[in-house]
Order: sequence, then C-alpha cells, then structure tokens
Amino acid sequence: MTALSYLDLPAPDRDAVLSAAAAAYWELSRPEQGDGLAVAVRPSPPPGMTRMRPQAFLNIRGHEALSSAVTELLAWPMPSRGWAPGLPVHAIGGLGRRAVLIQDLVAAESFARVYPADTARADSDIIVRATWGLGENLAKECEPADVFVFDTGLRLLSRQVAVKERMVTLAAGGVTEVAVLSGMRLRPCLTNALSRRLARRLQAAQRLLGQSVRLGMAVVGDEISTVSCRPS
Repeated sequence: MTALSYLDLPAPDRDAVLSAAAAAYWELSRPEQGDGLAVAVRPSPPPGMTRMRPQAFLNIRGHEALSSAVTELLAWPMPSRGWAPGLPVHAIGGLGRRAVLIQDLVAAESFARVYPADTARADSDIIVRATWGLGENLAKECEPADVFVFDTGLRLLSRQVAVKERMVTLAAGGVTEVAVLSGMRLRPCLTNALSRRLARRLQAAQRLLGQSVRLGMAVVGDEISTVSCRPS
C-alpha cells in the first residue's frame, strides 16, 4: 500500500498544483528577468524518511521547465510499509504528504552539508562536509569532501582536506560535472572560521526547531545561504 501520487489526482487538481508553482515562480521573478529567472526545485522527503527522495532540479528557467520539474518530483513514488516498515502510519494513503520548494538559485562557490555526529545526544559533535561547486555529489558518502568536526563549544576538533577532482557547476539549462582546477583540488573549500559559522547555524536551527536536523548551505564569498533543512 502506498500513498497517493500527484498523478492520481483529478486533472483540475493537477492543474491547480502547477498554477500554484507558476505563481511562486512569478513571485520570485523581477520584471527585467522575464521568464529567465533561475530557480532550484527541491523535494521534501516522505514523512519519517530523509534519504529516499529524488534529487533536486537546479538552474530551472521558465514556466515550461518548472512544470516538468514539479511534475516529476511530485510523481516520485511514495514508499510503502512493505519495504519501509518504520514509515509512520500517517504517511500512508493520504494526500498532501509531498511538498516541493521553489527557491532562488544560489550559484554556490562551495557547498556544505552540516549535521550532528550523533542525533541521539544533545552534546553531539558537529560535522561539516564541504566541496567545491553546487555540492550535488555530497549526498554520496564516498564522494571526496573536506570534513571539519566541531564540539558543542565550536572548538575545531579535526580537519581533513580531500583531493576534490570533480565538481558540479551551472550549465545551460541545468548543471554539469567538470574537473576542478588543479590549484583548487587540495585547497580547503572553506576556511576554519567559515566552517565554524556553518556549525553555529546548525546549533541555532536545532534550538529553534527542538530537534536534530541536517542543513544544506551554499557559500559565495563570505555569504551563507541555507537552502535545505531536513530531520536527521
């Protein structure tokens, strides 16, 4: 038994969903951009699950491309109790359990995922895992990335700098994977001070929400943009 998909909705309801997405896109746009605004279209995880989800769509431009991205994300199969026995009952068979976030695209110079080392401990260390570019490969635990570990007092416990040979960057109509310049491969993509700011932001988010979360943060110069927040 699986939750109902967006594709199971009557056609008028599907049209209403796409109209809401178009309205959100229009809200973000500025007159000089017209239909050329670049956005990120991100899925929410199914309730109770953080990893089983489709990837985000980045560098989406125009209403037609936006409609395609939203449709694909909402049509992604919801998990069943058969292969995910820990899934909460309220996630099964109900509408409105899948959400899509449409947000301004941040052309990140580096990207970090920040999360508690142990979600069961309030005094857990904080891990900052970062790479060059848009960070789409960071979801793969085997992908080389710089790793900073902080204690709860934000003291740097360790730093490991990886050899980062590939990165995801913007391309026409989407993204592409390219080689990292040789001079950047062994260079940390975050300073210690900047990574500490990311860890501090995780602490603030967890205090605000009252639970352990994982943040995705895009970095451009000294500017930090939190682009995702999910339960740990």
